[in-house]
Amino acid sequence: MKRRLLLGALLAAALRLYALDYGITLHQTVELSGAEGDNPELTYTPGLGPWLSEASGETVDFYLSAFANMRYDAGAWRFVPELGRLSLLYRPLSGLGLELGRIRHSDPNNLVVSGLFDGLMGTFDLGNTRLSLGTFYSGFLYRDTAKIFMTAADSSWNYSAAGDMVFSFAGRRLISTAGWEVPSLFGSPHGLVVDILAQFDLNAEAEKLDSQYCSLRFNFSPLPSVYARLGTVIGFAEYRTAGDTEGQINLALSAGLDWAFPGAAEDVVSFGVVWASGGIDNSFLGPFRPVTLFSSSGVVSAGLAGLATLRGSYTVRLLENLSLDLDCRYFFRGNLETFDTLPLTLDQGKRALGGELYWSVIWVPVSDISVVWGAGLFFPGLGNAVQGAAPPRWKSMLTLTFSM
Repeated sequence: MKRRLLLGALLAAALRLYALDYGITLHQTVELSGAEGDNPELTYTPGLGPWLSEASGETVDFYLSAFANMRYDAGAWRFVPELGRLSLLYRPLSGLGLELGRIRHSDPNNLVVSGLFDGLMGTFDLGNTRLSLGTFYSGFLYRDTAKIFMTAADSSWNYSAAGDMVFSFAGRRLISTAGWEVPSLFGSPHGLVVDILAQFDLNAEAEKLDSQYCSLRFNFSPLPSVYARLGTVIGFAEYRTAGDTEGQINLALSAGLDWAFPGAAEDVVSFGVVWASGGIDNSFLGPFRPVTLFSSSGVVSAGLAGLATLRGSYTVRLLENLSLDLDCRYFFRGNLETFDTLPLTLDQGKRALGGELYWSVIWVPVSDISVVWGAGLFFPGLGNAVQGAAPPRWKSMLTLTFSM
């Protein structure tokens, strides 16, 4: 009897080991950026990333990844160990899923929050709709990965006494979200997503910023090859300092259209526009305050607040393992206070900031090797809001990944 139990246990362990999948990725990224007449800025990040996954049954999935990177930036090296994704997915019933760990979450319009967060997410399929509830904490994330910079407190304490940036955690914020998704309205190809999100500032600082958001997104397909979307985010920010609380409404709008051409080349043409409020202090409509930092530009540092961005892109698969994406953008400022990346004129009538061209090439010669090259140019001379003859800005980034 004992021998049979032992053989059964060994067999069960062998089956579980057979369902276990694991590997490691070796990666390195080189980034150069600058402007005409300036010395280029260099960032180099080599590293490795082990991962582990198991899907031994229909009810439980497990995935774990981590990273050990060396980062060269501003003439100095830093060692950055980081936990990647940690997901334990449990499906006790059909249509019910519970995910625990460091999991990925984003709002429907990808304007408020996006990234990995520590917490719990539950989803429940109800008819042709889906309900979701989640709670997350950001305080154990790596600062540069989380990109949470809502107040000065989110970044100021991440520096050593000597003023050097060291490995540091992100600002401490609690995020709660509730969503309702209807993928098909009345059996049509159109869909609706509603999401409510609230974040609470847990930093031990006198200045605090809490915020709430309501995101709506409507997807519709007037033709089988045309996909359109309309989105809006209404937010409310509460600033608390020394017992005093002030509130401001903020707003963001987005719209987009994707047109997929039939054929072996898999061409896709996309158009889009994003606008975010950029009001100044003491005004009713304040600057849009996303939880995570989003950039309107691929070349210069430009958040969402106070900007309107027009975008057109073309994506084509040139070969089975080679694809190309061309992205053109043009920027307008909504006020004179929010955008300060470039030296701007104080003329109220001059709003055009300039245009940008960015391209990226993805090459996967074999399944275990991938090469991604992206480069872009920002032309402030195409607008009228930049003072003087500002030279073009440029950025180039190359990433090589090898999996085994």
